[in-house]
Amino acid sequence: MLNPAPPSLLASMVSVPIFESKKGLCEKDMSIIQMPIEMPVADIQRRLNEEIPNGKVIYQSRKFKAGKRNKRMHHYAEVWKDGDFELELKDDSLYAKIPLKVKVSLKYGKNKRKLQLRKPLTTEAKILVKARTKVGINSSWQLITNIEVVDYEWVTQPLAKVLGIMVNVRPIASFNISKLLPNLLPKLDSLAQFKIDVQQPVRKVWLALQQPQQIAKHPKAWFKANPQNIYVSRLRARNDTLYLSVGVGVFAETVIAEQPEYKVNLQMPNLQVIDSMEKNFEIRLVSTISYQHANDLLAEQLVGYTQSFWGGLFQVKVDDVKVYPSGEKLVAKVQLNGTAKGILYFEGIPVYDPKKQQLYVKDFDFDMKTKNMLVSTANWLNHYGFKRNIQKRLKLYLGDKIAETQTKVEGLLHKRNIGKNVRLDGVLYNLEPSSIELTPNFIKAVVSAKGNAEIEVASLQ
Repeated sequence: MLNPAPPSLLASMVSVPIFESKKGLCEKDMSIIQMPIEMPVADIQRRLNEEIPNGKVIYQSRKFKAGKRNKRMHHYAEVWKDGDFELELKDDSLYAKIPLKVKVSLKYGKNKRKLQLRKPLTTEAKILVKARTKVGINSSWQLITNIEVVDYEWVTQPLAKVLGIMVNVRPIASFNISKLLPNLLPKLDSLAQFKIDVQQPVRKVWLALQQPQQIAKHPKAWFKANPQNIYVSRLRARNDTLYLSVGVGVFAETVIAEQPEYKVNLQMPNLQVIDSMEKNFEIRLVSTISYQHANDLLAEQLVGYTQSFWGGLFQVKVDDVKVYPSGEKLVAKVQLNGTAKGILYFEGIPVYDPKKQQLYVKDFDFDMKTKNMLVSTANWLNHYGFKRNIQKRLKLYLGDKIAETQTKVEGLLHKRNIGKNVRLDGVLYNLEPSSIELTPNFIKAVVSAKGNAEIEVASLQ
């Protein structure tokens, strides 16, 4: 029979494990915060007309130019905007009615000197060009338009004065306009492209997301987002509005710190154009419990616990319990009284049970030095389920902590202003346990919370 160890012997033979800090126990997943951009056609039309006032010269020949077929026929043309552009959406295409005033001048001759002195035959008329375009956006943040003419009609007839008589020269003018339109369309494209600045509101979001947002004071907790990529879906048309969905790819998490370190990245990446975008916002939620609080809770469950051995021949009672970290393991320092007096050290891997919302310790065992000591002094403590009974009671309920963190983050996500004219709005609806992390001051329960989040920008200006 083994004799119980003297109190001093049991306490002195067990050393205290040393804390080893390990970082990067969890990988963070990329999330997408969506930013829907709506561009009503009426707004585009208004801006286009404001930027291109009536009477603005849209196209002008630099000089009289000889025709390709008839080298004796020289052409000169000027085109003005003659009224407001009218825009309409049909089947993801933007249709435009473009009122123009066209002036075509002709000179006939071969001798350059005589041609310069010759008075041109000039006609002016108004036409309504009907065009359509597919609007897109490229990786460099430029709106892309590719205007093609569907048709055009004469609003006024082209007349020219010949021998003092006004003559309808529509066949000649039509021929020249058909040659003119290919030169005119690139001008209209370039005018249309810079009217809507999509990059500016996205830049606001890019910068605003990088500012940590405080969600709790004791301990100080922060919502932190680190934007990485920017995605954009193809433009869609519905109910006289163009819709563009911009997604900012971020690493989102809650962190415990007095003031989290961050560095603002001013350089936005090129856009990644994709066909569609899923709403898959995910955030790494960190709920904390201090070791002092954990020890208070464990004391309620373990202090006073008594177990008898060998029919009551030996008996021990737990007088105190403390937990602290050692690398990835949680160490339990259990002080005993009774037949054997002293301190035992247990260790194991802390894990989270999502069903019971509890932290428990798996692979729970005496530490190596405690094992060696028990073999020679009080081996009976290694039997009769004592270790298992301590493990059963060494549990921490974290459900309220996780729920509290979720509520705080949801409060942050709900219509929260994170910058000038920038508002974050989202919801979390699914929690999945990730890991338990140990730091010198806290036990951290890391949970992956999934939901969706959107950014609203008050103005595209």
